[in-house]
Amino acid sequence: MSLTWAISLMPCLSKDFEVRVGPLVQICIANPGTLPSISPHQFPTVWALIDTGAEQTSIAPSVAAAAEIQPIGMQPMRSATHVVNTNVYLVDLLIRLESFVRYPGVQVSEFPQPPKGSSFEAILGRDVLCKGSFFMANGIYTLCL
Repeated sequence: MSLTWAISLMPCLSKDFEVRVGPLVQICIANPGTLPSISPHQFPTVWALIDTGAEQTSIAPSVAAAAEIQPIGMQPMRSATHVVNTNVYLVDLLIRLESFVRYPGVQVSEFPQPPKGSSFEAILGRDVLCKGSFFMANGIYTLCL
């Protein structure tokens, strides 16, 4: 039997995090189709919680308003305790790792506005996380996409 080692050529980010908050990463949300022509530095960034328990990436209403995006419909959002109908958006998503990683045409849902002073305004879910790798231990995480 032989072992093969691979080195990831994907952009990665390794960063420490506060256990009481969780791992956070900066993201940008834009209208679909705008990313190839516009620099990512022209978009406001928000902090997203990396949440392996979330099926879909979600944003707060304030993020949708700042990005000037409109809902394309509604869908049920399930939590451990209940189901609520929520807005759904089609967006171009940028994730800030070593460089910006672009995901055009991503469907994201809306979650209730977090309280003032919250550490994040978005949730990065498994719909995006499963495109790469995520690892965390001893207060440090590594995300490669």
